[in-house]
Amino acid sequence: MSSHYRAIVGAANQLLEAADGETVEGRRLRILVADDDPIFRKRGLTILRSVAEVSQAEDGKQAIFAVDQAYARGRPFDVVITDIYMPGVDGLAAVRAIRSMEQARGSGLSLRLIISSVARSPMLIQQHAGGLVDAYFVKPLDRRLLMRRLVEWGLLERLDNGGPQTTRLHRRKEN
Repeated sequence: MSSHYRAIVGAANQLLEAADGETVEGRRLRILVADDDPIFRKRGLTILRSVAEVSQAEDGKQAIFAVDQAYARGRPFDVVITDIYMPGVDGLAAVRAIRSMEQARGSGLSLRLIISSVARSPMLIQQHAGGLVDAYFVKPLDRRLLMRRLVEWGLLERLDNGGPQTTRLHRRKEN
Protein backbone atom coordinates (compact mmCIF):
# COMPACT_ATOMS: atom_id res chain seq x y z
CA MET A 1 0.00 0.00 0.00
CA SER A 2 1.52 3.34 -1.05
CA SER A 3 1.96 6.20 1.40
CA HIS A 4 -0.37 8.32 -0.77
CA TYR A 5 -3.11 5.67 -0.51
CA ARG A 6 -2.56 5.38 3.27
CA ALA A 7 -2.91 9.14 3.63
CA ILE A 8 -6.19 9.10 1.68
CA VAL A 9 -7.55 6.20 3.75
CA GLY A 10 -6.47 7.93 6.97
CA ALA A 11 -8.17 11.17 5.95
CA ALA A 12 -11.33 9.27 4.97
CA ASN A 13 -11.37 7.50 8.34
CA GLN A 14 -11.04 10.85 10.14
CA LEU A 15 -13.96 12.23 8.12
CA LEU A 16 -16.07 9.18 8.93
CA GLU A 17 -15.27 9.55 12.62
CA ALA A 18 -16.23 13.21 12.52
CA ALA A 19 -19.46 12.39 10.69
CA ASP A 20 -20.24 9.86 13.39
CA GLY A 21 -19.98 12.56 16.04
CA GLU A 22 -16.34 12.05 16.92
CA THR A 23 -13.71 14.70 16.35
CA VAL A 24 -9.96 14.44 16.29
CA GLU A 25 -9.73 16.74 19.35
CA GLY A 26 -12.35 14.94 21.42
CA ARG A 27 -15.87 13.65 21.51
CA ARG A 28 -18.43 15.90 19.87
CA LEU A 29 -21.33 17.29 21.87
CA ARG A 30 -24.55 15.25 21.41
CA ILE A 31 -27.92 17.00 21.70
CA LEU A 32 -31.49 15.75 21.29
CA VAL A 33 -34.21 18.25 20.32
CA ALA A 34 -37.76 17.05 21.10
CA ASP A 35 -40.67 19.14 19.84
CA ASP A 36 -43.95 18.29 18.13
CA ASP A 37 -43.77 21.49 16.07
CA PRO A 38 -41.54 20.90 13.02
CA ILE A 39 -40.71 24.62 12.76
CA PHE A 40 -39.33 24.82 16.30
CA ARG A 41 -37.57 21.46 15.88
CA LYS A 42 -35.90 22.70 12.69
CA ARG A 43 -34.82 25.93 14.41
CA GLY A 44 -33.16 23.91 17.16
CA LEU A 45 -31.37 21.75 14.61
CA THR A 46 -30.23 24.80 12.65
CA ILE A 47 -28.90 26.57 15.75
CA LEU A 48 -27.00 23.55 17.07
CA ARG A 49 -25.62 21.74 14.01
CA SER A 50 -22.45 23.83 13.88
CA VAL A 51 -21.42 22.82 17.40
CA ALA A 52 -23.04 19.44 18.00
CA GLU A 53 -24.29 16.18 16.63
CA VAL A 54 -28.04 16.81 16.79
CA SER A 55 -30.87 14.27 16.82
CA GLN A 56 -34.58 14.96 16.89
CA ALA A 57 -37.78 13.53 18.33
CA GLU A 58 -41.37 14.50 17.56
CA ASP A 59 -42.76 13.81 21.03
CA GLY A 60 -41.87 12.72 24.53
CA LYS A 61 -42.18 9.02 23.75
CA GLN A 62 -39.65 9.29 20.92
CA ALA A 63 -37.36 11.35 23.16
CA ILE A 64 -37.41 8.72 25.92
CA PHE A 65 -36.70 5.99 23.36
CA ALA A 66 -33.84 8.00 21.79
CA VAL A 67 -32.21 8.62 25.18
CA ASP A 68 -32.55 4.94 26.12
CA GLN A 69 -31.03 3.83 22.80
CA ALA A 70 -28.18 6.32 23.15
CA TYR A 71 -27.34 4.92 26.60
CA ALA A 72 -27.58 1.35 25.27
CA ARG A 73 -25.12 2.19 22.48
CA GLY A 74 -22.70 3.81 24.91
CA ARG A 75 -23.15 7.20 23.24
CA PRO A 76 -25.46 9.10 25.60
CA PHE A 77 -26.74 12.58 24.89
CA ASP A 78 -25.14 15.47 26.72
CA VAL A 79 -28.19 17.71 26.42
CA VAL A 80 -31.89 17.16 25.77
CA ILE A 81 -34.02 20.14 24.81
CA THR A 82 -37.71 19.33 25.04
CA ASP A 83 -40.92 21.22 24.52
CA ILE A 84 -43.27 21.01 27.48
CA TYR A 85 -46.59 20.71 25.73
CA MET A 86 -46.65 17.81 23.26
CA PRO A 87 -49.41 15.32 22.49
CA GLY A 88 -49.17 11.91 24.11
CA VAL A 89 -46.13 11.88 26.38
CA ASP A 90 -45.41 15.55 27.10
CA GLY A 91 -42.06 17.12 27.91
CA LEU A 92 -42.47 16.97 31.68
CA ALA A 93 -43.31 13.26 31.59
CA ALA A 94 -40.30 12.72 29.32
CA VAL A 95 -38.06 14.63 31.76
CA ARG A 96 -39.24 12.48 34.67
CA ALA A 97 -38.71 9.27 32.67
CA ILE A 98 -35.24 10.33 31.53
CA ARG A 99 -34.17 11.24 35.08
CA SER A 100 -35.50 7.88 36.31
CA MET A 101 -33.55 6.17 33.53
CA GLU A 102 -30.36 7.94 34.63
CA GLN A 103 -30.90 6.85 38.24
CA ALA A 104 -31.60 3.25 37.20
CA ARG A 105 -28.39 3.20 35.14
CA GLY A 106 -26.40 4.67 38.03
CA SER A 107 -25.26 7.59 35.92
CA GLY A 108 -26.54 10.24 38.31
CA LEU A 109 -27.82 13.44 36.74
CA SER A 110 -25.18 13.60 34.02
CA LEU A 111 -27.54 14.73 31.26
CA ARG A 112 -28.43 18.42 30.97
CA LEU A 113 -32.17 18.85 30.46
CA ILE A 114 -33.62 22.03 28.99
CA ILE A 115 -37.36 22.67 28.87
CA SER A 116 -38.68 25.05 26.21
CA SER A 117 -42.10 26.55 25.75
CA VAL A 118 -43.90 29.57 24.37
CA ALA A 119 -45.13 30.12 27.94
CA ARG A 120 -43.24 32.95 29.62
CA SER A 121 -43.45 31.70 33.19
CA PRO A 122 -40.13 30.08 34.16
CA MET A 123 -41.15 29.82 37.82
CA LEU A 124 -44.27 27.85 36.94
CA ILE A 125 -42.31 25.60 34.58
CA GLN A 126 -39.57 24.95 37.16
CA GLN A 127 -42.26 24.22 39.75
CA HIS A 128 -43.91 21.66 37.47
CA ALA A 129 -40.57 20.08 36.58
CA GLY A 130 -39.79 19.50 40.26
CA GLY A 131 -36.18 20.67 39.95
CA LEU A 132 -35.43 18.00 37.35
CA VAL A 133 -34.45 20.42 34.60
CA ASP A 134 -31.28 22.46 34.28
CA ALA A 135 -32.70 25.36 32.28
CA TYR A 136 -35.82 26.86 30.78
CA PHE A 137 -35.94 28.73 27.46
CA VAL A 138 -38.84 30.62 25.94
CA LYS A 139 -39.44 29.72 22.29
CA PRO A 140 -38.22 30.42 19.76
CA LEU A 141 -34.79 29.38 20.99
CA ASP A 142 -32.31 32.23 21.09
CA ARG A 143 -28.98 31.03 19.67
CA ARG A 144 -26.87 33.46 21.70
CA LEU A 145 -28.51 32.55 25.02
CA LEU A 146 -28.37 28.82 24.30
CA MET A 147 -24.68 28.96 23.34
CA ARG A 148 -23.92 31.01 26.46
CA ARG A 149 -25.58 28.36 28.63
CA LEU A 150 -23.62 25.56 26.93
CA VAL A 151 -20.40 27.52 27.56
CA GLU A 152 -21.38 28.07 31.22
CA TRP A 153 -21.89 24.32 31.62
CA GLY A 154 -18.44 23.62 30.15
CA LEU A 155 -19.85 21.84 27.11
CA LEU A 156 -18.53 24.46 24.69
CA GLU A 157 -15.55 26.76 24.84
CA ARG A 158 -15.21 30.22 23.38
CA LEU A 159 -12.81 31.00 20.56
CA ASP A 160 -10.89 34.28 20.25
CA ASN A 161 -13.56 35.54 17.86
CA GLY A 162 -16.22 34.91 20.50
CA GLY A 163 -17.87 32.05 18.67
CA PRO A 164 -18.49 28.70 20.35
CA GLN A 165 -16.51 25.56 19.63
CA THR A 166 -16.97 22.05 20.91
CA THR A 167 -14.51 20.91 23.51
CA ARG A 168 -13.58 17.63 25.12
CA LEU A 169 -16.50 16.81 27.36
CA HIS A 170 -16.39 16.07 31.04
CA ARG A 171 -19.74 14.65 32.07
CA ARG A 172 -20.96 15.84 35.44
CA LYS A 173 -21.85 13.35 38.13
CA GLU A 174 -24.34 14.09 40.87
CA ASN A 175 -25.86 11.81 43.45
